[in-house]
Amino acid sequence: MRSATRLWLAAAAVSLALLSGCGNADSGGYTVADDKDAFPQAVTLYQASCLACHGNDLQGRMNPQSNLSQVGARYDKDAIIGIVREGRDLMPSFKDVLSEEDFQALAEWLATKK
Repeated sequence: MRSATRLWLAAAAVSLALLSGCGNADSGGYTVADDKDAFPQAVTLYQASCLACHGNDLQGRMNPQSNLSQVGARYDKDAIIGIVREGRDLMPSFKDVLSEEDFQALAEWLATKK
């Protein structure tokens, strides 16, 4: 096996090992899918638009501010809508992506995270 191929395989193995550690170790086994029955629209939107940066467990992947596990304790529904709509710091604006109904659904769900 060529050296470049071995290096690529090693890098892939390390990447998979690191990604498997991004699961729910700090979240007590919680995933956003746990809220699918109570907040179906919000969870579907989150999985499509937010999961990459905020994680399947709301713990965040970008920086401490991307942790949403207790976002409802920090912000009310209107503040959450403003942040999602306009963006802030590393977070992009979703004003041209989501509808007002989408903003309301996401904020209603996220405001329960305390």
